[in-house]
Amino acid sequence: MGDIKDIRTLVSAYMENLVRTPSVRYHREWPAIAGPSLRRLTEFARLDGSRIMIYAEGSSARNLVLLEKRRLLRDFNRRFPEAGADDIVIIRK
Repeated sequence: MGDIKDIRTLVSAYMENLVRTPSVRYHREWPAIAGPSLRRLTEFARLDGSRIMIYAEGSSARNLVLLEKRRLLRDFNRRFPEAGADDIVIIRK
């Protein structure tokens, strides 16, 4: 039974790795990147290559994303330069 680890050690290691996972970081930071006008209307879905895939509720949200696209890409790439995002794709919820 020497190979059995304490559950607290396992959970702690799991959570530490989870926080370091890029997609988790993208999800966590999206509201700050989206800003006050978009944080309630959009949600980060995933990074697909160099495209940021986001969910947007309704046509108003989609239009706001299109208007803010350059800023969103700039802010995302400032926080996550390793991502090299160059486009945003809007997905219906």
